[in-house]
Amino acid sequence: MAKLERKGLIIDDEAIIALHISLIAKRTGLATTFLANNSKTAFEIFSREKLDILFVDINIAGELDGVELAKQLCAIKTTPVIFISGNADKQVRTRLFDEKLSFPHNYLIKPVDDAVLKKLIQSMLA
Repeated sequence: MAKLERKGLIIDDEAIIALHISLIAKRTGLATTFLANNSKTAFEIFSREKLDILFVDINIAGELDGVELAKQLCAIKTTPVIFISGNADKQVRTRLFDEKLSFPHNYLIKPVDDAVLKKLIQSMLA
C-alpha cells in the first residue's frame, strides 16, 4: 500500500514563522507544505490542493482574520486546524471556545515550541 502524501497549508504573514512551521511539519511527516501570507492566496491553494491540515495565524493581515478564514475554508472541506497567535491573551482562547467551531482545532502561542508542535501535528493527523 502506498504511503499517504500528507499536505499542509501554513497561513501566516510572518515569513520566518511560516518557514519554521513548515520545517517542523515536514520533519513530522508532511510531504508538502504550502505557504500563504493572506486569505486570497490561502483560498487559491485550498481550492486546488487536497490538504490534510491547516496552520492559521489568528492575526493574519487582510480582510479576514485567521478564525474567520478557517471557518470559511472548513465550510468548504472540514480540515484540522492549528491556530497560532503571538497574543497569549485569554480573550483569544475564549473566542475560539465561544465560536463553537465545527472542525478539529487546537491553539498554540508564538514562539511555537517545536516538540509541542510536532506532537500536536501527530495527534491531529492520527
